[in-house]
Amino acid sequence: MISNYFPLHEENSVAAFITEWAPLCTAAFVPPVDAIKDYFGEKIAFYFMILSHTLKWLLPVAALGMGAQVTILDVNHKRLQYLDDVFGGRVITLTATEANIKKSVQHADLLIGAVLVPGAKAPKLVTRDMLSLMKEGAVIVDVAVDQGGCVETIRPTTHAEPTYVVDGVVHYGVANMPGAVPRTSTFALTNQTLPYVLKLAEKGLDALLEDAALLKGLNTHKGRLTHPGVAEAFGLPYTPPEEALRG
Repeated sequence: MISNYFPLHEENSVAAFITEWAPLCTAAFVPPVDAIKDYFGEKIAFYFMILSHTLKWLLPVAALGMGAQVTILDVNHKRLQYLDDVFGGRVITLTATEANIKKSVQHADLLIGAVLVPGAKAPKLVTRDMLSLMKEGAVIVDVAVDQGGCVETIRPTTHAEPTYVVDGVVHYGVANMPGAVPRTSTFALTNQTLPYVLKLAEKGLDALLEDAALLKGLNTHKGRLTHPGVAEAFGLPYTPPEEALRG
C-alpha cells in the first residue's frame, strides 16, 4: 500500500518507511521525525510530531476502545469529577490514597506514573512493597522519572536500554523521552524559550521583575533559594524571589 501511495519517491526511502518508520509510528508512537523532515519536509514532520503526542494523550481513550479497564487516580477531586463526566463513567476514578493505589496496582497490566510537582521531587506513591503485589510481566512507565520518579523502584534509563525488570515487573524509565527526536525537539524547545532569552539579554535580571513567568523560573540568587519547591525538597530556607532580587 505504501508503494502505491508513493510510486515516484526514491526507493530506499520508501523501503525505510516500510521497515523502520511504520513500525515505530504504530507500535511505539515514536516516529523518526528528523528522517521524515529530511525527506518529506518540515510540514510533514511537524504533522507526525503532533500526531505522536496526540496518540499518547489518547491512550486512555484507546484503551477503553479496546475493552480495557482504565483506572485514573488523582488528588484533585474536581479533575476526577471532570474525567468522570467526560468519559461517561467508563473509567474508574479514585482519590490517590495509599489504600487505593495499593489496591489498583494489584490488577494493573500497565501502570503509568504521571505525577508533577513543579520544582520539587515527585513523591514515592508506588512503594517497593506494592511492587510484590503486581502481576508478573506487568509494565511500569514512570513519566516523572526526571524528577526522581513516583515509583520507588524506578531509575533513569536510556533510549539504548529503556527497560529493566524488578520482581518480574518491567520498568521503563527514559528520563528524556523527547531525545528520541533530538533535532525536532530542540527546535520546539527553542521556539518556546527564545522570547524569554531575548528579554533576559536585553534587560538582565530586571526582566524578572517585569515578567511573572520569568520570576517563577528563578531558583537561586546570591546564595539563596528562591523556589519554594526546591527549598522544600532539600530542606533549606526559602527566600521569595522578589525579596532576593531587591535585597
